[in-house]
Formats: sequence, C-alpha cells, structure tokens
Amino acid sequence: MFQNQHNIMLRELLQGKAKQLERRVDHISNLYMLVFRTGEVRLSLKYICPKTKKRVRIGMGNPLLQPYYQVLTAVDEMKQKLMNDAPIIKDKAQTVTQYFEQKYMPWACANKASHRDDKSRFKARIKAAIGETKMTNVTTDMLQSFIDAQVDLKPASKNRYIALLKKALSLAVDWKYIEKNPAEPIRLLRENNCGQRRILSKAELVKLGNALDACGNPSIAVLVRLLMATGARLKELMTLKVADIDFEQRLVKLTRTKSGKVRFLALSDYAFALVCKQVTDQSVYLFPSKRNPNAPMVNPYKTLDR
Repeated sequence: MFQNQHNIMLRELLQGKAKQLERRVDHISNLYMLVFRTGEVRLSLKYICPKTKKRVRIGMGNPLLQPYYQVLTAVDEMKQKLMNDAPIIKDKAQTVTQYFEQKYMPWACANKASHRDDKSRFKARIKAAIGETKMTNVTTDMLQSFIDAQVDLKPASKNRYIALLKKALSLAVDWKYIEKNPAEPIRLLRENNCGQRRILSKAELVKLGNALDACGNPSIAVLVRLLMATGARLKELMTLKVADIDFEQRLVKLTRTKSGKVRFLALSDYAFALVCKQVTDQSVYLFPSKRNPNAPMVNPYKTLDR
C-alpha cells in the first residue's frame, strides 16, 4: 500500500516542478506521506493538541523500510499514547460543549474517518440545543426531546444524531465524566428509504441518456452511466484512483467504502468501455477535479440537479 502511493506521488513530482509532495494516506486517519524528488519518503502523524489547540506533527519514519503491519502497529500505539497523554479535565461543572471540544473531538480526529461529520452535526444542532447543559445534568428525556424537535430531518438523518450522542456519551462514561449513558435507552428510528425499489422504463432511460448528453460535462455523464452500470456508491467512484483498476482482469478495487473495508467490483463490457473512455495518460483519479487534476472530483450536485 505505501509503496504504491509512493510510486504514484513520485511520478507526479517528476512530471512537475515541485520539490516535495504531501498527501493523506488512504484509510488511516491523520497519517500523511511526504515524498521528495529524490525518492525519499517520510510518514507523519498530525493531530490537534487538546491543551494548546495547535496542530502537531509527529514523524513516523520511512514506511518502506518496515513491514506494513509494523507501521500500522506503530501508528496505532502512537495514537493511543497521544490520547492517554491528553489532559482530561474532569470538572463536574463541565458543559456538553466543553466535553465535545476538549475531549470527544480530539478522540474522533484520531480514530474516525468521519470526524468532520461529527463536528458539523454538533455545531449545526446539538450545541445550540444542549451545549450549555452540564454533563451531569443531561437526561434521556432531554435527548429524546432534542431528537423529536428535528422535524425537518428524515429518520435516517435523525439516526446519525442518535448514533453520535450514543457514542460520545458512552465514551464519557468510560472516561468517568458521567456515571450512566443517558442516550443508551434511545432507539434508532425505522428508515423507510431501503424498501423503495423502482426500475426505470426504456422511455425513462432514453430521456436520462438525452439529459446526460446535454448536460455539458462529459465526465459527469460517464459517472452517472457508470453508477447505473455497477451499482457503486457516488463517493466510491468519485474517489476511485486509476491505479486501483485492473484492466487485465476488469476489476475495480474500491478502497473508500462506507464500511471501511476494501471490496472489488467486476466490470461488464459496457462498464469497462466507460472506464477506458474516461482514463487519460496523466490521470491519478478516474474522475479528477477540474481545478486540481491531482485531486478527486467534488460532489457534482449542480449538474446532477439539472
């Protein structure tokens, strides 16, 4: 894994004028790879110090000189050490906002790939509703009332807030901030979006094809057609690297999946033709960004809306 990313980054460096290139390592939060034009490579772990609120970089050495599993073990041990050394202010008067900002978010940044979603959800709704409440005064009724008040959200979106509260307050119990998790009795809502299945008619497929041809963006037209041909998720294809495509066996290696586990996707003749049409000699991602060819496409919601 590290060797492949090193080769890709070194190739990009030699094609440009930059002296070095740094990029996040796939599937390992807070870990970054720095490659120089000489071929030298270094790993570094970045995190935000809970005490000073400043970004700290910790060097993890050359990953190509050690077995892959040893590098992962060293990274995990360093993350655990950072969390153990982080100052914990177990103030009985501590508010929910203080707990999230001083303890939970540093933990999430070091352990969750989706930590930005947690931060966004907390700032969007939780902070205004119960942010000033003391941790010891948070009750199940209070949390249930907060969930019920989000009338503009669908059950699936409400469930993301319930899951966040359950995890954050479960950790608060482990860290001795509170004695009992008040979110534990709250049940997840039934999501009705999984049972709706409808297949497009031939006439609708023709209309969709015409709309894609007229959208003015050939890459997004290919993206939508590839979504329909493979059943892959939008983010899985948007972040797909050309290096993860096996053209000989017609297999796609999906690394940024919802479950976090790598899975493989077999391509039909039609899907393989779409992939070959999209690939260029200098492509890093199958669907690169227009502004930065070395970065993946951002969510094309405007074109999809049209």
